[in-house]
Amino acid sequence: MSDIVIGDDIDEIIERIDQLLEDEQMDDAVELVEAAIERHPNSITLRASRAEIAIENDDFEEGIAVIDAVLEDAEEGTERASLLNLKAYASFYMNDLDASRRLFNQALSEDPELWSSLVGRATTHERMGFTVAALLDLDHAVSIDDQESDPFAVRGRVYLRRGQHEEAARDFGYAVDSDPFDETSRLWLRSEEHTSELQSRISSR
Repeated sequence: MSDIVIGDDIDEIIERIDQLLEDEQMDDAVELVEAAIERHPNSITLRASRAEIAIENDDFEEGIAVIDAVLEDAEEGTERASLLNLKAYASFYMNDLDASRRLFNQALSEDPELWSSLVGRATTHERMGFTVAALLDLDHAVSIDDQESDPFAVRGRVYLRRGQHEEAARDFGYAVDSDPFDETSRLWLRSEEHTSELQSRISSR
């Protein structure tokens, strides 16, 4: 990207970055965010975007380093919660589940209604085998927003792990209804439907 024009509207800059990411133009997005930070060095939002891009690029250590620097300037509440949430996901992707869980806890102590952290902590709990804790977080996430597929997909997996096949099938169905492109949930749903049909045939003999 050449001749980058950076204005004073941070929201407009973020929209441009998001569009580049959506178009999978990662290098251009990095170039734009770095130019924007040079012009607006005190913008927490832009610096957080730089960390998010690093994490999306699988450069988790770089993302965490950027977040740690930004946290020093972040205000308590929503701003700090969002940064801790990003760091928690980076730790999860690095398979550091203890750090991930601790960071999600910190994010939710700053903003108890942060939906992304509830789903993230539930996913961490699922990976750690804490199914009851996972279900509590997922129920809370669904109570905040019941239109997104993620909590239903994760809750379906948790129910499956607990042997609650009827509940699992219901949630996989909700996940597919919310996101028709969720092929993983669709495959789980088909599997559960086949299992239910087989059990029905066996019991009717």
